[in-house]
Amino acid sequence: FFFAMSLTMDNEAGLAGLPVASRQAWKFSACLILALCLVVLAVHQSQPLQWDVVHFAGRVATWNKALQPEVQQSHGRIRGAMATHSSRIRLASAGAPVYRPFPDSSPERKPHYPEAPPSQPLWVSRFSQGAVAASLLAAVAWAFRIRVAQHRPLPMAHGPDQSMAMLTIVGDAKVVPEVDPAIDALMSMTLDELAEQLGGKGKAQSVWEALRMGLSPFDVAEGQGLSAPARARLRQCLASEDIAKTVIISETRSSCGTLKFLQRCGSSEQLIESVLIPHGVLPRTTLCVSSQVGCNRGCIFCATGKMGLIQNLTAEEILSQVFHGLRLAHREAMPPLTNIVFMGMGDAGCNPNNVGRALEALTDHRRFSFPQSKCTVSTVGPSPAIFRKLATFPATLAWSLHAAEDGLRRKLVPSTRHTTAELRDGLAAALATRPSKKMKQVMIAVTLIDDINDHHEDAVALAEFLQPLCSASTKVAIDLIPYNDTNVDGLRRPSMDQVHAFSNVLLAAGYHCSIRVTRGDDEAAACGQLTTLRMEAEALSADG
Repeated sequence: FFFAMSLTMDNEAGLAGLPVASRQAWKFSACLILALCLVVLAVHQSQPLQWDVVHFAGRVATWNKALQPEVQQSHGRIRGAMATHSSRIRLASAGAPVYRPFPDSSPERKPHYPEAPPSQPLWVSRFSQGAVAASLLAAVAWAFRIRVAQHRPLPMAHGPDQSMAMLTIVGDAKVVPEVDPAIDALMSMTLDELAEQLGGKGKAQSVWEALRMGLSPFDVAEGQGLSAPARARLRQCLASEDIAKTVIISETRSSCGTLKFLQRCGSSEQLIESVLIPHGVLPRTTLCVSSQVGCNRGCIFCATGKMGLIQNLTAEEILSQVFHGLRLAHREAMPPLTNIVFMGMGDAGCNPNNVGRALEALTDHRRFSFPQSKCTVSTVGPSPAIFRKLATFPATLAWSLHAAEDGLRRKLVPSTRHTTAELRDGLAAALATRPSKKMKQVMIAVTLIDDINDHHEDAVALAEFLQPLCSASTKVAIDLIPYNDTNVDGLRRPSMDQVHAFSNVLLAAGYHCSIRVTRGDDEAAACGQLTTLRMEAEALSADG
C-alpha cells in the first residue's frame, strides 16, 4: 500500500514540495515497509493450500464412477445422491471430511480426506500470495487515487493580468484551478476551457445542455443537471447566478407573432434590440441579433444608422441574445429556433472579431449546435478585405448591396468608400476560398424604395452586375426587401406590383429571388426599424 502511495505521489503535485533527500527517504521507507509486509504475510500463514483445480477434477471423476451402480437402481435415488454429492463437494472445498453417499452397510462409509496437492517449496507459495496481495493493494490505491492537498500558484486562463489561481488535487486527482469570480464569458468559452474551470468535462456538458434549452444551469433540478458542489463552483466562478450579459427590460409582440425584446448591456448600460420571427407557414423561428450598439454605415433608410456607432458588442453579449431568444421561443410556444441572422443593429463586418467568436460558439456541436447553413452574417461591405475575413466564419455570407450603380449606392449608403465592382470582386475572391459548395452560397440584399431604386433599369443593371459572382458561388440568392417606414422624408415603400416586376426581371435572368415578407412593422420590429434612441428618450422623459 505504501509503495503504491509513493508511486502515486511521485509527481509535481505530490512530493515536489519536499527536498530531494526527503523524497528519497520516503521511497526507501515505502519499499522497506512493503518487504516487511511480504515477510509477515509469509510467516503468518503456515497451512498448506487445501485444494487445487486438478485435484478437484480428479476427485469428481472418481466419485462419478463410484455412483454408477446407484444410477442403475433408481433415478430418484440418484437425484438425492447428486444433491448430497454437491454438498459434500462444497464441504470438501472448505477442508471438511467427505463421506461417500452409500448406505450405512457400505464399507466405504469411512471418512475420506482429499489428498494434498503436489508439494512445492513453502516460500514459493507464500511469496506468490504476498505478491498477489501487494498487487491488489496497489491496484486499489491507483484506482481511487491518493487524495493529496498541495497548492501551487498558476496564472488564470483569462490572461496574465488576472489574479493567480491555486491548484488543488481532490477526489479523482484532477488538477482544478481555484478561480476568483472571473468567468466573464461563459457562453463564448470553449467546452474544454469551461471544463477546466469547473473541474470536469461532464460538468461543462451539463451546463451546455441547459443553455441549449434557454435555461440557466441553476434552474435545472439538481438530479438532472449539476450536482450541488458543481453549482457552488459555477456560482463562485460567475460571482452570481446571472448567466447572460444582457438583461431584458421590455418585450413587444406584433400582430403577426413577431417578438421584439429590448435589452440592457450589463457592461455599459447601453440598449440593444433583438427580434424573434416565427415563420408564417414552416415550423421554424428565426432570431435577428445585433452586433453593435448603433451603426456608422449611415444607410439613409435604416433607423439604426441615425444613432451612429456607440460601441461594438462583445461575443458574450451577442450570445446572450441567442440565450434569451431560446428561452422566449420556448416560453411563447413558438416553433423551434433554427435560424440565426446577424441583421439587427450594427454591421457585422465592422465587428468581425466578436462576431467570429460568437459564430464559433453558435456552430460548435458541443455548445449551441446550430448548423452553419442556418447562420447568416450580413454586411454592407466596408471594404473588400472584410469579405475575406467573413469568409473564414462558419456562416452564410450576405451582402447588403441595395444598388448596382455606384452613384446610386453612394446615395443610399453614404459611407461607401469602394466601388461596387471592387466590393463584388472582393466577395467573389472570398467565396472562392470557402471549402464547401454549400458555404459558397451568397445572399444579396436589396432594399427597394419607391421611385429611387425600384425601376426596371435598376433590375436589369443588378442582373448584369452580379454575373461575375455566379462563377465563384454555387448559388446567388437575391433578397428583395420592401422599404419599412423609418420617418424619413421622401422615402416610401414601393407597390407590390412594382416589387414583383423587379423580381421577375431577376428570375428571368436565372437568379434565385425572394421577396421578404414584412414582419413586425406595426411595432417597429421590421428590417431597418431597430433603434434604441426612442427608448432612451422615453426613459429620460419618464424619469423627468
